[in-house]
Amino acid sequence: MPTTKPTYSTTICMSVDYDAVSTWIAAGQTGLRTLSRGEFAELATPQLLAIFKRFGITTSWYVPGTTALQYPESVAAVGAAGHEIANHTLRHEDIGALPVDQMRDSLGRTNDILERITGQRAVGARLSGADLGDGTCLRIMAEMGFRYDSSLLGGYRPFWAPSPHTIDAEGLIQRGKPLDMVELPFIWILTDFSQFEFHYGPPQYRALLPNARQVEEVWKDEIDDLTTRDPGGFLMFALHPQVIGRGSRLAMLERVIEHALEKRCRFATAAAIAEEFRASEPARQPAGAVHA
Repeated sequence: MPTTKPTYSTTICMSVDYDAVSTWIAAGQTGLRTLSRGEFAELATPQLLAIFKRFGITTSWYVPGTTALQYPESVAAVGAAGHEIANHTLRHEDIGALPVDQMRDSLGRTNDILERITGQRAVGARLSGADLGDGTCLRIMAEMGFRYDSSLLGGYRPFWAPSPHTIDAEGLIQRGKPLDMVELPFIWILTDFSQFEFHYGPPQYRALLPNARQVEEVWKDEIDDLTTRDPGGFLMFALHPQVIGRGSRLAMLERVIEHALEKRCRFATAAAIAEEFRASEPARQPAGAVHA
């Protein structure tokens, strides 16, 4: 039976990391000025929700447990608007540096908090922290029953999440069989934080604070490239309310969305993309992988 070709050209996931103050507190930056930049996220979130509603886009929001506790009405509003609620660890901590039991506690407590506040049980996560160690945190996620992760850097296609690795004496990466969990990679050039954020103390972010139209050009070029070169792939945008929620940047985001729609792109949640990958690649289901 012939396969019906999709009516869209490629897939875009607009994901949002609702870090708010958790980023700064996790870094030990608790001064009033620094916290105020994170608190702005609560004010910016309704603006993002309004844009997504106007364009009819369903998005994926990665929410730390402490953000949900600090701003329960705001986080509940995201879920009530029909967006995916996903796990972003408890305190935006460096989860790869934690003992295994604390990894489980961070992810488990966050899922409980998010479900209590939004009614959604998270099936995916974006892990916070630096370099995620040897990837044991991904194995823990798979054991806990998470369906997908979106923490690694990479290309434009889903893949089975890697098992923990070692580096042998010759400097080669050694891994076991992949995990029964889908990985949805992102890239730094499609994140607003790496483009726009600035901080004068640790953690030091030295973005050049470019004109939003410069970033707009890059993001549109990424859309144009993928629709031509690899239309079966996806683009993972990673936004932060406290960063994207300024007037010039919100206007830029709207123009990027309009451009994607003109290119016949569809917008989907990370959870939906992960499930489509599972359904389309049953033969690659990793034998002997870790199951919840």
